[in-house]
Amino acid sequence: NELFQDAPTVADWLATELALSLSNAIETAAFNGVVANAPLVDGLNLLMIAGSNATYAASLTITGSGLDTPEELTKAHFLGLIGKLPQYAKAGAKFFMSPYTHALSAMNLDLNQGGSIGLSAGSSFSFLGYPVILTDQMPSTGDLTGLSVVLLADLSSSSLFGIRQQIEIAQSSDVQFLSDNTVIRAVARCGIKNHSVGSDTQAGPVQAIVCG
Repeated sequence: NELFQDAPTVADWLATELALSLSNAIETAAFNGVVANAPLVDGLNLLMIAGSNATYAASLTITGSGLDTPEELTKAHFLGLIGKLPQYAKAGAKFFMSPYTHALSAMNLDLNQGGSIGLSAGSSFSFLGYPVILTDQMPSTGDLTGLSVVLLADLSSSSLFGIRQQIEIAQSSDVQFLSDNTVIRAVARCGIKNHSVGSDTQAGPVQAIVCG
């Protein structure tokens, strides 16, 4: 409590950090969750990795043996996603990739072919006519063999996301009254279900580049 008295803005900073942490946890579940463990969600990345075993083969573009880094992706790999994406999913589709993959692959391909891309901080990006969403939940550096490195997805057709309780920040000086401490609590509840990503014979609204 003395800290809060000496630096009142610390409370606001903590609230922001807690909200960011919860938002990151929700995004992690959506992309990399494991249904066998908490939070009981099958993430998109892991679903598509399972596709390398032919579960979702019709929705995969495999780079080929030895092509295991973002720098080695070609425009043909990205066009493979667009070509396989069902017509009903094209209008709402977006690319999802890490900032590293975007810089070393998509942006590099555009620049090498005379394209013009925005480099200002916070600017929105597009590639091959589709918006690009940057997320740290997608793999980026190192040997990415067997991993889904780029998604082209219409999440409105593939996934459900429901907020059961918005992020709520609360604090109490009563819980640890004798220690003169304030306890800060952050809670959020949501439901995520990636329900339609295609099959071994039918391309779905989520397409993935998987390093071979």
